[in-house]
Amino acid sequence: MKLHKLFLPVVICLILSICTSVCAFAKEEKLPEVTVAVCADFKPFEYIDDEGNITGIDIDTMNELCKIMGVTPKYVNMEFDELIPSVRSPLADFAISAITPSETRKKVVGFTDSYIDCRVYNPALDRWYEETYAIAVKLTGEYKDELNEAIAQFKESNKLDEIVATHGVVKDDDGVYKYELTEYFKNSVAKETYAVSDWAKSSVSDAISKHWTDAKDFDNDFTKNISREQFCDIAYNMLRDAIGVDTVNLAETSFSDTDNTKVLYLAQEGIISGKGNGIFAPNDTLTRAEAASILYRIARHCGISISEYTGAPFADDAQIADWAKDNIYYVVSAQIMSGTGDGFAPLNPYTAEQAISTIQRLYNIIK
Repeated sequence: MKLHKLFLPVVICLILSICTSVCAFAKEEKLPEVTVAVCADFKPFEYIDDEGNITGIDIDTMNELCKIMGVTPKYVNMEFDELIPSVRSPLADFAISAITPSETRKKVVGFTDSYIDCRVYNPALDRWYEETYAIAVKLTGEYKDELNEAIAQFKESNKLDEIVATHGVVKDDDGVYKYELTEYFKNSVAKETYAVSDWAKSSVSDAISKHWTDAKDFDNDFTKNISREQFCDIAYNMLRDAIGVDTVNLAETSFSDTDNTKVLYLAQEGIISGKGNGIFAPNDTLTRAEAASILYRIARHCGISISEYTGAPFADDAQIADWAKDNIYYVVSAQIMSGTGDGFAPLNPYTAEQAISTIQRLYNIIK
């Protein structure tokens, strides 16, 4: 009887100890969660499969990196131009989506070591070019060291070879991964299926590959007239890549007819203005004079110095409004825009392909 009484507390203690260990183990198994921003429209790196799941080389790679780090990834799908701002905000801990760590992007976010080097074929430009992709992290450095350590282990494991093989990517003789943008162009409307003039094909396809625009934005027809808002969207995306962009102070910048943050950013920086009384008129067709003025202000915003125009005035100079005259002659002198015959046609509508080509020219000057 005494032995039984003595033994019972020992059994209870043992059971409690086991339960405590099990609970502790369960807690350890619940890994901390990290939010990863992705843009799932760039096959084979990230895309939506037939079951509606986000998959691709980057997703499989991030899953492996998170295993090494001991965290659970939560993927948030968004537009490509929202990835960097999301890392700068509380929305995401880091971002992965075939992101090139350009000098411009490094000014606003940090980057890990590269996790893959690629040789990419662009069928629209009919050329191969080199790409290096890294993970965007916060400038303050959260997770950067952990990710770099995980990337080093990941590369040593040769797991990447297995991952890329499942998504149709191969290595060339130099050990560099090769892939073609064929699937991406199918998803973004292949070059054969959208309307564009021969002289603008290179600029348009380059703008699509840079995520400045997409054929669906113009109903697959780049010969269409462009709206004021559409022009601002492309101009903002170009600035994002050329010099980086800051956040928008919504308290200081607003229009009553649009809440497009890209438009508001350009207004905040003095690059665009409305039509008075808080009206921006986003859906109005952009005129050539308006396009020239926006391009001029972007150039000034970027500190570009261009010599004054020394040619003869346009034949329709009298039709150019005073607010646009200097701007027009400036962009013509910089060879960003040109006239039409012996005039400039300031009130004529501007087409999407014209807009993209001139924005591309300005980008090349800035870079």
